[in-house]
Amino acid sequence: MTAFQELRLLTLSEAASVLQISKRTLLRMIQQGEVPAFKVGGQWRIRESQFKKWVEQKENSVSSLERDQNGKRGNGINKVVPPKSQIEPTDLSEESR
Repeated sequence: MTAFQELRLLTLSEAASVLQISKRTLLRMIQQGEVPAFKVGGQWRIRESQFKKWVEQKENSVSSLERDQNGKRGNGINKVVPPKSQIEPTDLSEESR
């Protein structure tokens, strides 16, 4: 098999389907430089080999982050939400006048 035969390009739809996200979300990620991609004739393409490496890197970084959080911070939950009794209701009727 030649290098050219190994080259497979994914469309936005194909890559978004793999990630189980919308094409719009994937496009935003590409435009922000988060996902490696390039344009061919005005349409975005993602090299399958680079995409696989990117997914693996994301998996590894999430796994190590979870290990760090679980090892250093208990269960990794850092969000503090006040009880409902401490949350004051807001009267929006005066603000809309």
